[in-house]
Amino acid sequence: MEEEKIIKRGSVIKFGKYPRAYTEDEQIYRRENYIYKEEYDWLYDRPRTLHWKVLTVEGYKALVFCKMIVDYRMFDEQEWSIWKDTKLRDWLNNDFYEHAFNKRKKRKILTTMVVTEVDREGETIETETTQDKIFILSMKELFKYWFKTTMKCDQPYWIRDRHDNFMSGYYTGCSLDHVYSDDIRINDERDTEEKLAVRPAMWININLL
Repeated sequence: MEEEKIIKRGSVIKFGKYPRAYTEDEQIYRRENYIYKEEYDWLYDRPRTLHWKVLTVEGYKALVFCKMIVDYRMFDEQEWSIWKDTKLRDWLNNDFYEHAFNKRKKRKILTTMVVTEVDREGETIETETTQDKIFILSMKELFKYWFKTTMKCDQPYWIRDRHDNFMSGYYTGCSLDHVYSDDIRINDERDTEEKLAVRPAMWININLL
């Protein structure tokens, strides 16, 4: 059996493979050697086992968060797009899902109701729900399931929060940049052409592992 027999909060499991994924050590190597994505293609010529951190266990299911960057992608081509309509959501639940998991793995991935809140000056003014197999975490989820090793990432990565700034009118996807001081900086202005790291999350049936 590939995964750990006892799945608990903080466990790391191996689940699925994807050729564009790379590890934290490879992030450090890439940064220290000033290597850009295009120069790092030698990593992408073979499927790479994905490693996931277990954030919580609820009965028969566990929420897992990828410790690896699986790709660099735009959130969406439209500045005003909401999570349910984004290119990133479509890619995660179709292309990535189809290529990263075989039939046996797919049976273990649960379809989940994902709630995305719309924030205005610290107050939730609206909620949106989607049914997803694969998604990206929100800022609230990251803090709820706090692990320094979970949040730490050398590259800024997407979270799915939507911020309604009445003054600017932005509806944005956010990036989380974990800096060396362990402070967290949330960027709430999305560049539609910006490609950031993608670290997916999903709920899995641990009884089937």
